[in-house]
Parts: sequence; structure tokens; C-alpha cells
Amino acid sequence: MVERWGVLKKADSVRAMATKAYNLFKEMGLGSNETISYADCHYNYPKKGILTVSVGYISHFVYEEEMPVMEWRIIQDDTTTILGYPCNKATVRFRGRDYTAWFTSDIPISYGPWKFNGLPGTILQITESSGLFEWRVMGIYRPKERRILIFDIEKKRSYPLSRKDFQKIERKFWEDPVSLYLTANRQFYVYKNGEYIEAKPGDVKIPYIPPLELE
Repeated sequence: MVERWGVLKKADSVRAMATKAYNLFKEMGLGSNETISYADCHYNYPKKGILTVSVGYISHFVYEEEMPVMEWRIIQDDTTTILGYPCNKATVRFRGRDYTAWFTSDIPISYGPWKFNGLPGTILQITESSGLFEWRVMGIYRPKERRILIFDIEKKRSYPLSRKDFQKIERKFWEDPVSLYLTANRQFYVYKNGEYIEAKPGDVKIPYIPPLELE
């Protein structure tokens, strides 16, 4: 237990220094009641026509689905400029939500953030109609003298499951993360009164993020 406390204390110290040097929440304009959630989407992987989604919660969950086909409506006369790129407007309804996207044909890659694809250019900004979700490109650059890293999902410890089963786990994560940890035979510790103590079901509440997919 002493060894584990030492590791946790060191990790907490490193995390504090990193946060002081670069506060991601502050840089992204997030409030104290907001959090970050993300998923890696691998297009046409492991084969053409398949979308592989990997999400890290308490473990590394991976699910596959057929590449979503999106019926975009392009509004030719509505344009704007993002990061110096001329963009056209497009709208789509996807799995229960309506989105407005700005894409540029100057970057001829028909993908965007998350699962969005199918437009004749790269999506630089996309917003959900209720304002709950928005993706924006903050910058585009070409790294120099840096290796290109390819993430091989098959070599990483992961738990394959269906999209529907993942959605159940996702909901459980926001409702009671401690119970989810215990289900996976893992412990959850919280820092309280100067020490780490083992959390019990219901002790931790994470800011709720409504599901992206309603269908």
C-alpha cells in the first residue's frame, strides 16, 4: 500500500505540474462543470467500408460498424472562411441529431471529425442544432523532422464489443463510474483530505454529456 501511495503521489505531482504548464480546460474555454470526451475513429479499417471506433474509459473499448452513409445537403450560396480556407455550408441529419457543417474543397479529403464523412472536402467546423456539440479545427500544420506515428489498434489491449453494448457502457460511465470500475475488477481512488481513499459506488459524479447518437 505504501508503494502504491508513492506512485499515486508522484503521478498527482506530475499531473499538477503539467496542468500548470498547459491547462487544456482553460485553453479550450471549458468551465469547472465541463469535461472532455473523445473517441478515435479509424476510417476504412481494418478493411475498406468499415469504421473502427476506439474509446478509452476504464479500459480500451473498440467497436466496428459499416462506414456511415450521410445524406448531405450542400448550400452552394452560403460560404465563409475558416483559417484562410474558403468553406461551403452543408447540413445533415445523423442518428437522431441535425448538424450544420462548413467544409473546404481546397483540402480534397472527404472526412471530418468523429464519424462525419462524404462531403467533397474536409470539414473544418460542424455544429449540432441544439448547440450541445461542436467541432472546430483550431489549426493546421505540417510537423517537421518528426516521425509519422501509425496507431496499430490490434497491438493495444482492447475489448471488442458492439456499438449498442458500448452505448450502454457509456451511459453507465456517466451515471456511476465507480460501479463500472468495480465491475471490471478495478479500484477507483479519490483524493480527499490530503490522501487517496477507495471510492464506493455513488461517490463520484462526472459532468453528464448527452449521447451523440440517439438512434
